[in-house]
Amino acid sequence: MHVIKGLVPLVAALQGGLLGACAAAVEPVRVSIDARIGTEARGRERGEQATRADIAAGTLKLFESMGP
Repeated sequence: MHVIKGLVPLVAALQGGLLGACAAAVEPVRVSIDARIGTEARGRERGEQATRADIAAGTLKLFESMGP
């Protein structure tokens, strides 16, 4: 009976270590997904800005071509 009671803390420590290792392995994946989402959002924003700039440039050319 004493042997079993002595193993309980050891088993708990091993389980904690395994769970901690699993959690540590999942963390980089979550960070990677968050980074990818951020990159996609920034790319989309840059694309929208480029579109607005193209529209503004086209509008300016149209007004210039109309003359005074």
